[in-house]
Amino acid sequence: MRVPGSGVPEIGKAAVERPRSQPATGKHAIPSDAVVVSTQATALSAAAGERQAARAERVADVRARVQSGGYRVDVRKLAERIADDELARGARR
Repeated sequence: MRVPGSGVPEIGKAAVERPRSQPATGKHAIPSDAVVVSTQATALSAAAGERQAARAERVADVRARVQSGGYRVDVRKLAERIADDELARGARR
């Protein structure tokens, strides 16, 4: 995917390499296509996995607190955020 004008390099694109030599035949044949993933794509994939693990940990923590009755909602803070969100939506319309 490429976002024009963002200055961000293309992400998630795999390069396909084809060997130049003649492929083996018979029972020793090796597939002639290979996929090479950039180190940047590998790093992005690892970072995404770490974020998913952190989110799963947080969800498990909140779930445990809700089930034990230890999760409390600050209703004033919730009301402020709802009002702020509605005001922001109104400004975008």
